[in-house]
Amino acid sequence: MAHILIVDDNPENIKVVGSILGRHKMDISFALDGETALKMLPQSSFDLILLDIVLPGMDGFSVCEQIKAMPNFYEIPIIFLTARTEIDSLSKGFEIGGVDYVTKPFHEKELVARVKTHIELNESKQNLEQALKHLRKDLLMARNIQSSSIFNPNLRSISGLAFHTEYLPKIEVGGDFFDIEEIEPNCVRIFLADATGHGVQAALVTMAIKAKYENMKDEFWGQPDELLRKLNQKYVQKYSMLYSFFTCFLLDIDLNQNQIVYTAAGHPPQVLLQKNRDMVSLGVEGAIIGMDMNSVYVAKTAEFAIGDRLVLFSDGLTEVFDDKGQQFGDVGMLPILQEEAGKKLPDLSKALLEAKDTFRKDHTILDDVTVIFVERL
Repeated sequence: MAHILIVDDNPENIKVVGSILGRHKMDISFALDGETALKMLPQSSFDLILLDIVLPGMDGFSVCEQIKAMPNFYEIPIIFLTARTEIDSLSKGFEIGGVDYVTKPFHEKELVARVKTHIELNESKQNLEQALKHLRKDLLMARNIQSSSIFNPNLRSISGLAFHTEYLPKIEVGGDFFDIEEIEPNCVRIFLADATGHGVQAALVTMAIKAKYENMKDEFWGQPDELLRKLNQKYVQKYSMLYSFFTCFLLDIDLNQNQIVYTAAGHPPQVLLQKNRDMVSLGVEGAIIGMDMNSVYVAKTAEFAIGDRLVLFSDGLTEVFDDKGQQFGDVGMLPILQEEAGKKLPDLSKALLEAKDTFRKDHTILDDVTVIFVERL
């Protein structure tokens, strides 16, 4: 049963309103002034307050302002009771938190309809907030699980290489996934994948990608194109009915030979930043994973000398737009990498991400962002 607090200095108004609402199975309490009403709030649980504007001492607007400043009671909907001559002043009532008004003399159908509507709206709001609270809790747990599956605590122990990684999902969880593994001494494989879509659905796809990749990531050393071909076949066989696809970049670092071998599936060209600040585009054409079981991939090689750096990223880094609709892209990214090349990896990463955010200003983030920096020591 809904519990309504009526605040009015006219006992006759209280009697009329109380009688109407009582006939509709509502529990009624009343106060003749604002001070009394405020004292009653901690003593009971009210679903709605009917508040007269003109009261002795503290007026209805002041009472409303005080209620909205109370952490335990600010969510109680307040409907103002007003004479028709006071309607022009109601804009203030809405500004300070009132949800509606009812004019005197009271009409039963109107009064009951407004009271029931706002009680139901408030209940729906509370139910939604509770559901969102549980959802945020679940998403936080999902983010922790996803982060733990992505971050490799052994990166610092790979001799001859330094790493810095950034993983910035659009929401709590995202559709990017990467793996860095020392296959054998001086042989390191890096896999970066970007699932189509965002949020929870994309995050689930990354778990499917991880499951398939984990079982074969030690195979075909020095032949990332063959590994990608096999990964694509296995993914299509298992998940073709999901209609979920992903781009990826796969790279083998051979420290003995001072070279990299790389391939890609629909992924944007990555960057090799040489010690002399020259930049090499690591672009390879290849079909997106999940589209065609018979896709064939091509591998390329490049020298990777001491002092060189790799900049690997998902397209969320470059596919951001300014207020003119211009894309950050390579035009925005490459000059920053070249100008800031002398910085340590964490500082270079910070400069790049700050440049991206300055470029987009207040425009919405469209995608998850992953950046992996690798330096040859």
